[in-house]
Order: sequence, then structure tokens, then C-alpha cells
Amino acid sequence: MRRDLERRGYTVLPSRPLPLDAEELSDFVAGELTRSAISVHMVGTRYGMVPDGSELSIVETQLALAEKRADAEFVRLVWMPPGLDTPGLEVSDARNQKLIERLKTQGGWGDHADLLETGIETLKTTIDEQIRSIEEARKKPPAAPATTPAAQVSAQIYLICDQQDREQVVALKGFLFDSGFEVSLPLFEGDEADIRSEHEEALGSCDGVVVYYGAADELFLRKKLRDLQKCAADRKQPLRARAICIAPPLTASKQDFQTHEAMVIQQADGFQPGAWTTFVSAVNG
Repeated sequence: MRRDLERRGYTVLPSRPLPLDAEELSDFVAGELTRSAISVHMVGTRYGMVPDGSELSIVETQLALAEKRADAEFVRLVWMPPGLDTPGLEVSDARNQKLIERLKTQGGWGDHADLLETGIETLKTTIDEQIRSIEEARKKPPAAPATTPAAQVSAQIYLICDQQDREQVVALKGFLFDSGFEVSLPLFEGDEADIRSEHEEALGSCDGVVVYYGAADELFLRKKLRDLQKCAADRKQPLRARAICIAPPLTASKQDFQTHEAMVIQQADGFQPGAWTTFVSAVNG
């Protein structure tokens, strides 16, 4: 991949072998990341070399520094082969198992970051797509400044929950409102057709969606995910952020839940505002 990109005129970093001292490594990698438009992290069966003075491998150190670098002009791709940690690609190092589990369960994968569990050819294709997207964005002329200041309109968040969870979502709803958003809940009373129509209208006009997965069963969650997929095709503008809030009561299916359709925000121990930083930033654009 490096040779192919260099043949096409791109600069591929790092520019020299990585230092094996933890402090030097961090300084060097941080500097290389500031020069980069895309970072690609390849995670495999081995945890990798741990530099002197650190408990983290070079791979995990690079991941952490790239996460700090994250912004709207920087794309982060994390790749691992499909079937990692199965008998054919068994991971024996507990440190690597923990890293892989964290990557698979963390939220925050969106327009500027993605976890790919695919063949290597798909990774190559994804890199090409991201390069094209960055180049096209750079060709666009800057937007003309507005002649008069426009009135600021609060972003709209549609907080989908089951009727059983109306009291449980109060803390989350209040936090989102205090963060500057207008927050709406589904209708629970009235004509069924009107309730459905209002639900579809809210999905089509909001800026962000949260599906609160608490007392309702898994069928509720699956229906709401299908609704999100359907509305995506009809919207004029894509949603800025989508999140699944995993809330009590805790079940085995909730602990194992994963999806590429939305951020997964674990709140099994109750509402924790710090877990919503990435979602709030995404809705704010």
C-alpha cells in the first residue's frame, strides 16, 4: 500500500523508523500526525513492541495519539482482519485482547473515524475513497461570508425511548437541553397513524438521534434501527450523529451489542455525562 501511494505522488509517513523510547516515540508520532490527513492503524494477532518507559505498545500509543489529533480535517482508519481472535487468528496476549475489545465496543466511529473488520482490499478501497473526499473538499471554494448575521437555531435531537423509560430519560434529556439542543420525545398517546407520522417527521427533520435502550426488549431496538436506515434514504441532509444508549436493566445481549449504524454509549451504571462528549461534538458539527 505504501509503494502504491508513493507512486501516485502521496507522502507516506512515518518518514523514518520509529524511536524505541516512549517519550521520543510520543513526540515523533505526534509530529507526524500533525502533517497527516489520514492515519491508518493495522491491528493484528500480536500486541507488538513496547517502547522503553511505557506499558503500551507502539501500536496502541499511535492509536491514542491519533485519537487526540482527531478533528474535522483528519480521518482515522483502524483496520483488523475479519475473524480476529477466532481459532484461525487466535489472540493469546491479554493486553492485545483488551485493546481489540476496546476498539470493537467504543463509540465515536463516524464520518472522520472508522473501524474496518474487512479484507485488505477493502481497506485499500476505503483509503482511496477518503483521499478523493479530502481532495474534493480542498478544491471547493470557501463559502462567501454572510452579509447579515443569521439567527442561530438550536440543533434538534430526537430522543427515542419506550413509554416505560419516560422517567429514566429525564437526566439525559436535561443534559442535552443544557448542552444547547432542542430535545423531543416520541408521542405515546393519540391515534396510531398520527403517532407514526410524527415519528417519521421527527426522524426526517432532526439533527441527531438517540435511541434509549432500557426497559424495552430487543425487538424495540431493532425496529428503531430499521427506522434510522429507512429515513437516511429520504433525508436531504444526513444526520450529524446517531447514538444507541445502553441503559439498565443490564442483559447479556446489551453487553454484547455492536452496530455500525450508530455510536454505542454504555450507561449500564446510570447516566454519565462524560460519555456523551463525542456525540455532543458531532451534533454541533
